[in-house]
Amino acid sequence: MKIFLALLVLLIAIGANAPAQVTGIPAGSGTGHPSGPSHPGIPGDTLFIFQPARPLIDSQSVANRWDDAYGFDLLFSNSGFGAGGFYQHNYTDKLSGFINLSATGSRKSDEFEQYDAALQDYRVPGKVNRLFAFPLTVGLRYRMLDEVLVDNFRPYANIGVGPTMIVALPYDYSFFRSFGHAQTYFTAGGFVGIGAEVGGRKPVLGVNLRYFYIPFKRGLESVKGDPITDFGGLFLTMNVGFH
Repeated sequence: MKIFLALLVLLIAIGANAPAQVTGIPAGSGTGHPSGPSHPGIPGDTLFIFQPARPLIDSQSVANRWDDAYGFDLLFSNSGFGAGGFYQHNYTDKLSGFINLSATGSRKSDEFEQYDAALQDYRVPGKVNRLFAFPLTVGLRYRMLDEVLVDNFRPYANIGVGPTMIVALPYDYSFFRSFGHAQTYFTAGGFVGIGAEVGGRKPVLGVNLRYFYIPFKRGLESVKGDPITDFGGLFLTMNVGFH
């Protein structure tokens, strides 16, 4: 019994002389009170500091991911629909350059076919030419609100200028035969637009609202007596891109 009491007293004495351990301050740091100086490099109210191995938003890798894009467009307007293709290169994470070629039909108003008893065929009354425009534009695109919106939704503004080829196919011939009598004209034009892309993998989908201005002063007739002097207008463009 005396031996047991002696061991108990010895353990109590050892425990009373041991240095205290405070959360966030390692034993042997020279203080046992939370208000004392912290261990160098470690705040006094925490034990570990966690840092990500890489930035949570790597803006440089995001910029590099969009270099050298290419794809195709579908165009919709009051003249019908068209198609095209584009190539794009990023100069910075906000500014891009592009070249775009489109093809679309042109008319000034709705043209409805009616049955012509003399020709025994459906014809558009008074139609003179089938008109097609091929604008080739070179321009810039500027990404907007990149610090506010997530990277999978990228709104932008764009502008482009360049030459346009206009092809007139005489309506007196069938569609394929009319190519042998086609006439071509050239003018210049451009557009301004706003749009957005969604997605970060292949393919990237986008939509762009563009207003084209393509003047042609001498005018060309789609319907007799009503020449077209501006082959532009408002176009809704849907695009699919690859990187």
